Amino acid sequence: MSERVRSRHEPFLLTTYPRRVYKTLRDKGFADEAIFAGLAIEADQVLDPKFRMTIDQHEAFILRALELTDDPHFGIQVAQSFDPATAGVAALAAASSGRVSRALQLIVRFQSLMTRTVSSRLVRGADGAAMLLDIQVRDERVAYFVISTMVLWLDRMFTPALPEAALVREVEVPFGKPPGFDRMRKAFRCEFSFDQPTARVLFVEAWLDQPLGQADPETEALLIEMCERKLRELDAEQSLASALAAVLVEDLSAPPALGDAARRLGVSERGLRRKLASEGTSYQQLLDELRLSFATRLLRETDEPVYGIALELGYDSASNFSRAFKRWSGQAPSAIRSDRPGRI
Repeated sequence: MSERVRSRHEPFLLTTYPRRVYKTLRDKGFADEAIFAGLAIEADQVLDPKFRMTIDQHEAFILRALELTDDPHFGIQVAQSFDPATAGVAALAAASSGRVSRALQLIVRFQSLMTRTVSSRLVRGADGAAMLLDIQVRDERVAYFVISTMVLWLDRMFTPALPEAALVREVEVPFGKPPGFDRMRKAFRCEFSFDQPTARVLFVEAWLDQPLGQADPETEALLIEMCERKLRELDAEQSLASALAAVLVEDLSAPPALGDAARRLGVSERGLRRKLASEGTSYQQLLDELRLSFATRLLRETDEPVYGIALELGYDSASNFSRAFKRWSGQAPSAIRSDRPGRI
């Protein structure tokens, strides 16, 4: 329960990636008035490195880009504009790390400096080494956009070390095949498997120990220090919603009441309500989002019975939890697990 979970209404996303999307749209001739029509953000904010977006704002921005271009594969164009030579400090640290496996470890370690719409961790199973992805966006079109650009980014990142081979051998995603994917299939040097229980990027084991030509231990150490400092700075940017989430997630089975949480945060109950409202959320909405995120992760990644998950989240029966889960997500818990292999 110690893992920090963010609210969809909390402004914590960096504009690094949306800025690249924006510049690609401008290069295609779209004006700011068209790009930001109907959105709660403006060009100056996307271009401001200090501005933070909410997940909802990010998702709406990507959907607007897909609508404008009328291209569900627009993410491929965005990824193709990636230049490793002008990448951020986290990517540069990975490129200086010496070996592919070490570079992947650093990418995961500092991923929040590049994007926070996906969190990841490296795992090893019966089918080899993989990067397990936790996608923060809900819309399948945006999820495909995010994952496709990430996979192509990884491919371009390691092209200097693997010019004749691809590091990624397969990508598994928990949504259906986008329209026109077969036509765009040649853009990827790996297989795609749709409608899978989880999102994973599987690697070619033979290339994990491949040396990186630009390896430089001194440069790597300096860049890692810069990344760590930037992470500390980002962690210090904590809204009241984020602070409340950190309190609630300590024990989702028996979360403190609003008044008790306010006292722990050093504010009045009325002040907490007002501040949460200004951040676009509420105590109950935040608690529901935390419970949904935690429950979804357990349903997808563990074999824990629904009744056990219900108890962990403070529900006295599986049926009460199932009703709440359907209210939060529009799906029954069984729907999350129904496609997992090996289920009885």
